[in-house]
Amino acid sequence: MENQENKTETIEKNDYYKKFSENLKNKRSVSLQNKLYSLIEGVKKDVFSTEETPDKVKEFLNDFESEFQTLWNEKDPELAGEAIERKISLILYDKFMAIYPIERDKNMSDLFEIYKFIQPCHLEISESLLKEGALEYANHHINKIVTYKTPRDKLVSIINCCKFISSMVSHGEDNEERPTGADDFLPCLIYAILKAKPRNSYADINFIRDFRCPDRLRGLEEYYYTAYESAIQFIEDLDVTKLKIDPEEFETLVSENRKTLGLAPQSLICTTNSAEELGKSERATVTGFDSKDETKRFNVELAEKDTSEETLRDVTRKLGQIKELTSFDAKKQKFYTVEPGKILVKEVDELLEDYKRICNQHYELSKKVEEINKVIEEKSEKAGKKNGRRLWGLFKFA
Repeated sequence: MENQENKTETIEKNDYYKKFSENLKNKRSVSLQNKLYSLIEGVKKDVFSTEETPDKVKEFLNDFESEFQTLWNEKDPELAGEAIERKISLILYDKFMAIYPIERDKNMSDLFEIYKFIQPCHLEISESLLKEGALEYANHHINKIVTYKTPRDKLVSIINCCKFISSMVSHGEDNEERPTGADDFLPCLIYAILKAKPRNSYADINFIRDFRCPDRLRGLEEYYYTAYESAIQFIEDLDVTKLKIDPEEFETLVSENRKTLGLAPQSLICTTNSAEELGKSERATVTGFDSKDETKRFNVELAEKDTSEETLRDVTRKLGQIKELTSFDAKKQKFYTVEPGKILVKEVDELLEDYKRICNQHYELSKKVEEINKVIEEKSEKAGKKNGRRLWGLFKFA
């Protein structure tokens, strides 16, 4: 039934795209044609910097959608937005993808080969979930992402993959130790990506984030996108502390695979990223995914590990997660400048969704801050000092 609905929606959007193209060629749209040509030529000739391009394109899409709606009085203005996003993406796809450094994707490809030994037990995935061929459908959609050239089409593949895994987890058989459930979703997604070994995974994730209209990346779509992004980040930052595996076995297997790839050997047991590097990666954390559970589920305590180093690494990782949660420009939000009494009835639902999203973002941020507070306090107590000053008292954690 779900596939049939997706198919019907695709047919409807394709039919509209033909109508949109015809209207765009009409003489009434000459002003829009000129603006579109100017943007395309600007991107092709590198008029905008790498950092400016995504914002310039999003700004153009927003203005174009509004002007097109006014000109043609569309019944469903969202379709016009989808159509112009599609048209620009198909024309400028190669230029857009060139924004992202190929070294990051080369690194991800190497990591997929280095960690090919990882099994479900290493991620504490219930054996009852991953029966033979269980992830073939998910892997199929993961590997289709790279074949598409629009943010929406890539996003649809991610959603299809995540929906399947979510359904698989929710219908999994419980075992004696613990029931299957939401806690299994992210580990299963991580494992599926490791086995699928998708090409251009880093570029695809950023392409969706940079060129998908923010108004059409909400709710379940935003959740699944963020989950997929978090899974990619997990693999990129992976070290022995996040797996249930003997440290010596881990280092041996990693070293052998690095040697096969012709990569220089390195010690991986204490691998970590600096706060600056984590901040630059600008990754998000899955809404509702508790990092305390992540630590419990993915961490293996190393014997005789220096506690100060562990504390620094833990705080550094959490600061990197906070970076994404704090990158929020209130003034760019749709209803920021709207005066009371001027909000339309049809906009109330959208305003409510914005409010819920901001509340959830504040809730996630407060959890991260509380975790850092606890790490610092525990370290202070072990050192025989009074509890250190709590950070950002503004965030009350309930």
